Amino acid sequence: MHLYLSTISDSTRPIFQDPVVERVRRVAVIDVGSNSVRLVVFDGAARSPAYFFNEKVLCGLGASLAETGKLDPSGKERALSAIARFVTIAKLMNVSDLVGVGTAALREASDGQEFAETIFKKTRLELTIASGEHEANLAANGVILGWPEANGLVSDIGGVSMELADVNNMQVGLCETSSLGPLVLERLDLDNQALEHHIGNEVAKLRKRFARKYKTIYLVGGSWRAIAKLDIFRRNYPLKVLNEYKSSPQEYLKTLEWANSQTIENLQEKTRISYERLKHIQKAGMVLKSMINIFQPKEIAISSNGIREGLLYLRMPKKLQDSDPLLEACAFSEYSSARLPGYGDYLYEFIHPLFKQHSFEKKRLIRAACLLHDVSWRAHPDYRAIICFENATRANLGGLDHPGRVFLALSLFHRYKNQSDYGEFENLLSLLEPEEIRLAEIVGKAMRLGAMLLVVSPEGLTTLKFKPKKNNLVLSLPEKLRSITGEVVNTRFRALATAMDCEAKINIEETST
Repeated sequence: MHLYLSTISDSTRPIFQDPVVERVRRVAVIDVGSNSVRLVVFDGAARSPAYFFNEKVLCGLGASLAETGKLDPSGKERALSAIARFVTIAKLMNVSDLVGVGTAALREASDGQEFAETIFKKTRLELTIASGEHEANLAANGVILGWPEANGLVSDIGGVSMELADVNNMQVGLCETSSLGPLVLERLDLDNQALEHHIGNEVAKLRKRFARKYKTIYLVGGSWRAIAKLDIFRRNYPLKVLNEYKSSPQEYLKTLEWANSQTIENLQEKTRISYERLKHIQKAGMVLKSMINIFQPKEIAISSNGIREGLLYLRMPKKLQDSDPLLEACAFSEYSSARLPGYGDYLYEFIHPLFKQHSFEKKRLIRAACLLHDVSWRAHPDYRAIICFENATRANLGGLDHPGRVFLALSLFHRYKNQSDYGEFENLLSLLEPEEIRLAEIVGKAMRLGAMLLVVSPEGLTTLKFKPKKNNLVLSLPEKLRSITGEVVNTRFRALATAMDCEAKINIEETST
């Protein structure tokens, strides 16, 4: 066993094991916003971090900003109490870095800087008050952290403001801010028609600044996430994960119309979204409708990552920023949970010859499946397939769209289960094409075979090849390993060949003397 592990070279070591990333291993961010104060402590595989601690306190700092130009007095008391508690918690967790950031409410309030100084005196937390452009930049970098291929317009809505940023090729371009937050809009003395006109004018001004065509608008922020939850509910969409949820502008317009026909109480009962969030839906929806009409995107995508994740991303060394968030997260999961860390790479090399003709993205998902193939080994054998499926569809994995999640989940399902009895997961298969469902089954059965063979032969002595001209699937192994081709191996090999609709052949290679 130790001989096997020693064959893994440092050059293939996952980046999370590199000492250079230790300083971003456990980073804490205190985010002081218009509505809430939140502490997030990131941990795990830094490129695709887990949320070790995540707590929010609704303080309402911006509740009276429109009338007084100052932070709400009772909100300041609640915020200061929450921040003091959060600073203590972060210190007790021995975080490597504690970052404080204040957004629009502190930026716009005449007493915002004074409050930041009070926070420092009471808690020793240095709170940076982000400019509107800086806030937009942070939100965009948060999107890039989990969505490296993002290309479009990022829209981050808070209580007091809405920020926009151009993203493309892992770079953030133009950043702008506007006073289109729901708290500000609710305090304007305008009827709905006049308010729609006002919002339209403000969005039109932004459109002149962001001149290029945008296929995708990436939505960041609590109000946008609440609208996305309503869209998922109305459409009866099968996967409830918000991150990388995509829908058409037309569907969102239908959802906004439907939501406006409901009472807040009805929406809360149906969707379990908080009352505090739902009461701002109408105004946020008016902004989204105007964004759709003026920017004319082809799709709207939700990012669960925002300014907090952006702060983390900007603290990463470039080597870490350039790594794949999905594969890093899967490698970390294998390292922390699998019986044989590093084994997933051998498994991928074993089954890779079957999938050479497939796209880079499909091979990336297949490699991710290989890294995750053994992380649920502690579960009861009767439930491993189910647990693998649930983990893949619900886990905090970046760089993974919804069809990709289901493909990964289905591959892992077939790693542990030969039959295609999907039960409660059947509706999720609607996110895949029929050929993708078949491919996931083949991947799973190939892993099921390889997991048994490579335990005794990880050094490449056993190979698997598909010969399309003869329509043969050939398993080759040396004479000294003949005895491992027992009944179970033969059964799994034939099951794989059946899934591929080809003939199974075992080739025993004689050792030359």
